[in-house]
Amino acid sequence: MEIVLIRHGKPLSASNHRMNCAGYADWIRKYNRSGLDPNSNPLKVMDLSQHYHLCSDLLRARLSAQKYSASQVHEYHSVFREMEIPYYRIPGRRRAWTWVYLCRAYWMMGRAGAFESYCDAKARAAAAVNLLETRVKTHSKVVVFGHGMMNRTVRKLLAAKGWNVAEKDNHYWGVNRLYLPE
Repeated sequence: MEIVLIRHGKPLSASNHRMNCAGYADWIRKYNRSGLDPNSNPLKVMDLSQHYHLCSDLLRARLSAQKYSASQVHEYHSVFREMEIPYYRIPGRRRAWTWVYLCRAYWMMGRAGAFESYCDAKARAAAAVNLLETRVKTHSKVVVFGHGMMNRTVRKLLAAKGWNVAEKDNHYWGVNRLYLPE
C-alpha cells in the first residue's frame, strides 16, 4: 500500500515583499484565491496512473493536480485544505513569509483568532489520515494533491501509525511518499 502527498505548485500571488499587517491580511486573501504561477513546474513527475486521486478543493491544488497528472481526480475534499494562515495585528513591516511564520508560531501556541484553531486543524489532519487509510484499503495506491503544512502534519500522523516515509519534500511540487511495510 502506498500514499503519495504532493504539494501544489507555486501560487501566482506568492510574493515576498515587505508589508504592514493590513498588507499581510490582503496578501492572505490573494494567496488563498490564487491560481498557479505559469512558470511553476514539477521538478520530477511520477507515474500516477495506478493511483486513486484525491485533491484539496482549493484552486491551487486543483490546478496542480491537472498540471501534474493526466489522470482524473476521483474526489475533492475540504479536509485536505491548507491549515489556516493566521492573521494577528502586530505592529511593524515584514516580508510576507516572515508574517506567515510569526503568526503561525502564535497560532501553534494557542493564540485565538477569527480562523480555524491549531487544535481544530490537527483534528482535521487526523480526519484526513482516516480518509486516506480508508481509501488505500480499497485502492492500494492513493495520491493527494494538497498543501505544505497539512501534508507535513498528515505525513507525521501516518508515520506515527506505522507508515514508512520513503520520500519527503515540503517545497512547491514536493512529493511525500509513504508505504505500509508488509
